Amino acid sequence: MPGLVLCIKDDGSDEYMFEVMANSIACQSFSPNTEFFVCIVGGKPSKTKYCLDDSVEIVRLMQS
Repeated sequence: MPGLVLCIKDDGSDEYMFEVMANSIACQSFSPNTEFFVCIVGGKPSKTKYCLDDSVEIVRLMQS
């Protein structure tokens, strides 16, 4: 099982992906120790908890 699930989206059509991730978490499809980071890039309206400004912030996130 993965230790981290990173889900980065950049437009409204990706909301489906977020819904699938939320359902998987709720149904405990992953190990209880799995961490999730779901975000959108560009400040568009979204159900995600986190927002990154641009691709530079994605690179910084990946480096950290």
